[in-house]
Amino acid sequence: MNTGDFMFYYADIFVEGIQYGNRTTLCDNLQQLQLNNASNEEIFWAMTEFGTNISGVNPPDYDAQLLSLEVIDPFSAGRPWTY
Repeated sequence: MNTGDFMFYYADIFVEGIQYGNRTTLCDNLQQLQLNNASNEEIFWAMTEFGTNISGVNPPDYDAQLLSLEVIDPFSAGRPWTY
């Protein structure tokens, strides 16, 4: 995944967390990380876990190279968003 695709993916964790009704959970998680003096790496992994498990944000759905493949994955929710 290139840097631009990764940044889009990581930003969407927060966007979709709020847009799809998980604002309180997202804020609670961030607040808990702050109270625990979490490192940047711990925050990163906690947010990617939140994205995958709560918001449904998965890296393959943001990788332009993977999305350009002609193989269709009927279980991929991200592919239709490219059209």
